[in-house]
Amino acid sequence: MEIIAPTALICLSELKKRSSVGYILLPLLLTVCTIVGIMLPIQTIFQIKVGISLPIGAIVTKIGTFIVLALFALYFNLKFYKNIR
Repeated sequence: MEIIAPTALICLSELKKRSSVGYILLPLLLTVCTIVGIMLPIQTIFQIKVGISLPIGAIVTKIGTFIVLALFALYFNLKFYKNIR
């Protein structure tokens, strides 16, 4: 969080200025979000196999939220790369 949050804020402010730094940071952040969304269900599966008990509510909210965020990030990342001239 100490790296992602400030980078996201810098990216947002640079995109508002239409600076090239914002356009460089945006796909990097979207890729990180997509990877986290892919890895979190895998991590949860391994936690359950090892015997770490997780309440079903925690599993659904944790995995569901990050999968939805990863799908949005993937969608916007693909859209970003298609619109590069």
